[in-house]
Amino acid sequence: MSVDALAHAAHHPEEKARVAPVATSLGVRALLGLMIAMGVVTFILEVNSDPTRAYAAFLHNYWVFLCLGLAGTFFTAIHYLVGATWSVAVRRIADAFSSYVPIAFLLFVVVVIGIPHVYIWSSPAATQGESVKLITKGGYLSGNLFVLRMVSFLALWTFFSWFFVRTSTKQDETRDVTVSKTNVKYAAVFILTFAITFTLASFD
Repeated sequence: MSVDALAHAAHHPEEKARVAPVATSLGVRALLGLMIAMGVVTFILEVNSDPTRAYAAFLHNYWVFLCLGLAGTFFTAIHYLVGATWSVAVRRIADAFSSYVPIAFLLFVVVVIGIPHVYIWSSPAATQGESVKLITKGGYLSGNLFVLRMVSFLALWTFFSWFFVRTSTKQDETRDVTVSKTNVKYAAVFILTFAITFTLASFD
């Protein structure tokens, strides 16, 4: 379906439209798989030679791509909330970004493994001689609480990302315009939740 047709359907919801899925060629999938394999091998080699550098690099990239995924979810939610209709023409791009958030949830395991190599506060012995501020924040800056906070945040983000993508694609199949009304309610909850959780996650 063309962009013009999608935009027309957004302004005229009574004319229900169906969006055809986009197929990915075997060559593109093979290339992506090769790049992922190269990245995994390179990371493993770096962990063996310099774990601190490897996990720090992974953490930086993890956060960057997680933010891109969350940007897609936020884009979708804010447009549902304000009743924007033009975004239906580009919503699949935002959905594609959002689809990474559940993957980031799984990749957080690597971040947990690398905590001792990245965060000095994860080891009480390593904080000896550090600033008073770092020591007094030991209750908050502990490995277990950090993991608990981030798992909770990621679980919430994953749910909303999955929900918006699922309902959006379901609407393509059922052509039920009432789905958008339901998403408005979930969008309001997500925006409030995201404002708090993303701020706390940024501190960590």
